[in-house]
Amino acid sequence: MNERRAMSPQYHTKFRWNSVITVSILCALLEALGSGVDAACTKYCNAGDTLSGSTCTSTVPASDNCPSGFSPSGGQCVDAGARCSGIISTMYTNIGDCCYGTKKAPATSPSGSSCYSADGGPGGFYCRTSTVIGCYSNTRAPSSCPSGSTADGNDCVRSLTYSCPSGYTRSGTTCTDTYAASTITTSTQCNTASPATDGCQWCSAISACLTDAPQCPASCLVMPQTTCSNSEIPSTCQWCSAIGVCQKDAIGCFASCLNATADSSICDASASCEYCTAIGVCQRNNGTCWTACTPASDDPLGTDVCTVSANCKWCPTLNYCTERTRDCHTQCTTVAPDEPAICQVQSIQAQCQWCGAPGSVEYCVARTDEARLRCAVSCGGLIWRQDVCDGALECHWCGVHNAAQGGRCKGTLRGGVR
Repeated sequence: MNERRAMSPQYHTKFRWNSVITVSILCALLEALGSGVDAACTKYCNAGDTLSGSTCTSTVPASDNCPSGFSPSGGQCVDAGARCSGIISTMYTNIGDCCYGTKKAPATSPSGSSCYSADGGPGGFYCRTSTVIGCYSNTRAPSSCPSGSTADGNDCVRSLTYSCPSGYTRSGTTCTDTYAASTITTSTQCNTASPATDGCQWCSAISACLTDAPQCPASCLVMPQTTCSNSEIPSTCQWCSAIGVCQKDAIGCFASCLNATADSSICDASASCEYCTAIGVCQRNNGTCWTACTPASDDPLGTDVCTVSANCKWCPTLNYCTERTRDCHTQCTTVAPDEPAICQVQSIQAQCQWCGAPGSVEYCVARTDEARLRCAVSCGGLIWRQDVCDGALECHWCGVHNAAQGGRCKGTLRGGVR
């Protein structure tokens, strides 16, 4: 097909190879720095940042930057229409020229398209590309692109540049920053610093942030040792290894089971102690839980068990343990009528001696008393002392007999009559 072109100042064909430089942006994968949930729920990050161990990672998109006159488009900086505001002709005539200004449709005839008036055309310069055809009022050479950019059709293009906030490191189009995680000490930090604390719950009874899988401990006493003794988990509790129990910081640790007598709930929760309700004392598990005060006189811990007991007291003169409601004996001879077992505990043996061999009378006597008063076979053998006679279970003092000598010790008759 013949084409007639009007007002063309050039009669030779010009070929221009326009290479389009595209920018390939390589995006490196970020190393996975841990899931959004820290298993221990001990640390937190700023909202939106992720936690791995004790390190927080903040990730933001890199800013794409273009110089003045250029705008980001399709992964590169583009100055649209910088070379030509119309079209750059690529076919038939005026090839390589920038055709701009008023554009009119060419005339069509059996011989082809034409801008010539003689052919019925509107006049002007005939310009054409694979998609556009028209008669333009003006032509010129396309403008040059500024340094650092290249021609791409009508446009000038150049590579995008990326930038990150201060302190961040760029990898491809992503900026990352790491910083030390903070320790969780409040409910706000435990519940709202997502995603670092996803899966955590605030346990107000112990003021600690724990994973939400188990229920919150109702108190320090039921807090597991692994949690209570973990220095990475701030709470109002502390592990007391001396008695194997988790106690509130405000109370402090009891140094022994006996000290824990002051709070039976702590004693009951202890892994090393048990509360002996009969005498009201906290004992070690491997100790003896006494059922009465008197036998507690011989506890291996000595006077301590009796002294701290809620129900017992220590009688220091004769060295034995008795109920708080009873008086302490100060003389060996008064013990047997009250409770013979007192004279038989080991702690009292340095002061008193129990006499009660089969066939003899039963009584308690001071070890410092003369030999004839210690462990007499019959009441008659106690004639020398009224107080010793009165203390014997089978004897009584009769003052009217042998009055010249002050009385005598006689046996008790059947039925309790003396």
